[in-house]
Amino acid sequence: MTPLPHAAPQGAPQTGFDLRTKFAGVSVIVCLGILSVGIIGWRSLSRMSEAALANQEHSMLLTKAVTAAMRAQVDFKKQVQEWKDILLRGNQKESFDKYSKAFDEQEAATDGDIRELRATLAQLALPVDQVDQALSEHAKLGEQYRTALTAFDSHDTGSGQAVDKRVKGIDRPATAAIDTIAQSILKTYAADVESSKAATLDLVTSTRRMIAIGIVVSSVLVIAVLIAFVVSIPHPFRLLAADLQTAAVEVSSGSAQVSSASQTLASSAAEQAASLEETSASLEELTSMTRRNADSAAEARAAASTARASADEGSKHMRLMQGAMEQMKSSSEQVTQILKTID
Repeated sequence: MTPLPHAAPQGAPQTGFDLRTKFAGVSVIVCLGILSVGIIGWRSLSRMSEAALANQEHSMLLTKAVTAAMRAQVDFKKQVQEWKDILLRGNQKESFDKYSKAFDEQEAATDGDIRELRATLAQLALPVDQVDQALSEHAKLGEQYRTALTAFDSHDTGSGQAVDKRVKGIDRPATAAIDTIAQSILKTYAADVESSKAATLDLVTSTRRMIAIGIVVSSVLVIAVLIAFVVSIPHPFRLLAADLQTAAVEVSSGSAQVSSASQTLASSAAEQAASLEETSASLEELTSMTRRNADSAAEARAAASTARASADEGSKHMRLMQGAMEQMKSSSEQVTQILKTID
């Protein structure tokens, strides 16, 4: 099996350096594009936030003006009612003083409401001519009420009606001025709401347009840089493809060698398995022969025991026969001696 090469071909480090440099440049350009889009979005959101705060402050001032105008209407109506209470129920000193005090309080409240409205309109840079006219009419009405009140006689039951006839209709200019202010403020408030909606919509539209333009420009720039990057580095990719192909061929050759070795190993394993089977059969046959030999040895041992017993018995008879032969020899010698003696 041919080993894979560990050393890179000459010139590869320089190619890798070029690739890293170009990739780093592309990454920087992509990051700059994303940063540009983020900056555009951040500035647009800042503009929207500033506009929203300005609109909120303007709306709060307009709401304050509307509230002051409506409160002036209510307080002025209460002032007129307190004037009627003086004429109708001020026949006694305590009642007269009570309703006169209430009239003065409502007059001061109405004047305060109108002045607060004027200050608010000045903050909004709106015209205050109508408010000044309302202040003038309201002050003139108060003087006329007090001048007419000098003719009021608490002891005369018809005095109140007479005084009321003298001042009949003098509250109309002040009422018209205050009502005109309230209506004008309400119209201004409604127009401002519509204007704020339109301005907010325009700002949102322009913000979306700027962000979209930023995204398109950044995308085009990034795509152009990527195309230039891909076009500028075909040679390193070809070298890399050639290296990969060489490595693939070597891996294929190695795989073939490994496959051949695996087949050889499989054949050897099969032969060893057959040998093991033959050895197992031989072991079984040897075991059978061993058992038979053991049985034969037992029979031989029994026969040897029998032969030994027979030998012992023969030895005993031999000793008896030897004794008898010795006796016969002794007798023979005695006979021989006797024969010699006879001779």
